[in-house]
Amino acid sequence: MRTKWVDMFITALSQEGVPCEVLKRVSGWPETLLISERYCFTKSITFNEARGLYFQGVDPGKLDESGDLVVLCGGADGLLRDIFLIPWLDFFGAISQGQPINTYRLPKIYYQYKFRLQFIEGEWIMKVQGTHRTAVVNVTPWHCSPEYAVEILKSFDKGGQPTIS
Repeated sequence: MRTKWVDMFITALSQEGVPCEVLKRVSGWPETLLISERYCFTKSITFNEARGLYFQGVDPGKLDESGDLVVLCGGADGLLRDIFLIPWLDFFGAISQGQPINTYRLPKIYYQYKFRLQFIEGEWIMKVQGTHRTAVVNVTPWHCSPEYAVEILKSFDKGGQPTIS
């Protein structure tokens, strides 16, 4: 069974009194949340120790939506360890530079934008696949511990703006 890191993060938010509502689940996985009245797209990502990275896909239809924040919840060995609070336009701007690829074996077809997050030389780097030129974004400014992410999102409830330092 794969770990639903977003559900673990939702639990952490609710324990701290941060308003959080699941608006949409896909195949049981939380996809869209309303956190402190901010519309958030979410993904659970499991760290691959052997490859030293997170790897995930995004449905092309998400590019037609709009929101406030992309919340990537990552973990390994049963522990939630990394949260990325990426502004919506920054995340989907990078994703749109890729090209969706078929992630199923033929004859089935399902296209996704694939991306990976990797810690390289002290920086968290997001690479979007699917083109001859890979889109690369430094997402270090939006990376934080789960505890700090809760504090940031708690400040939203008080009218604050996301500041990660």
